[in-house]
Amino acid sequence: MADPVNNIVKEIPFAELVRKAALAVADGQTALDLNSVQTAQTLADMELDAGAVILGIVEETDADGNVTNVSTLTNDQPLSLLAYGVTPTFYEFSETEIDLRFWVRWHTRSTHVESDSTFSRDMRTSYEQSRKKYGGGGGVGLNLGFFSIGGRGGYQKQEVKGEREVELDVRSHSEYDSKVYGLDASAACRLKTTLVPKPAPDRSVPEVITRPAEGGSS
Repeated sequence: MADPVNNIVKEIPFAELVRKAALAVADGQTALDLNSVQTAQTLADMELDAGAVILGIVEETDADGNVTNVSTLTNDQPLSLLAYGVTPTFYEFSETEIDLRFWVRWHTRSTHVESDSTFSRDMRTSYEQSRKKYGGGGGVGLNLGFFSIGGRGGYQKQEVKGEREVELDVRSHSEYDSKVYGLDASAACRLKTTLVPKPAPDRSVPEVITRPAEGGSS
């Protein structure tokens, strides 16, 4: 009989399993990227009111370097959360591992059975037969009651006895072999992925450009 373990291994669709795992990871990566882009759009649409963000602290000093006045510099226009510095987080699948395990138990069981039976019996019967026969002799006979002349009668009796004996002896012998094959199989599959953060794209966060105000001293 062919080895069933090899047949089971051949039936496992490894290529299909890897293909489906790769597509699942790709779909997951696309969903993560779209979610990060949507988060960036949401942060860009949410704005802080003018004057709500302190952009800097201005200190005024005298000739000796002593601070004489402190003031804050705030935004004079609404400021989005994205420009304020709240950035979305981007993730990527850095590693994917497929762990496939299966267990196969192959066993056989052989059985040899023999049986003998004997039937013996003695049967005895007896029988008995009797036979009577009447007959007369030759000549003429005269019988006057108190005197008889001539003639002669005949009588015979036969008896037969016997016994029958029969001996019955029946013997039987049977023998057979049986072999039972058993196969138990179980499998388990585990997909392990590693998700790590990655830097945001350069254009996802606006660049802050600082330049002197018009009419200011250089």
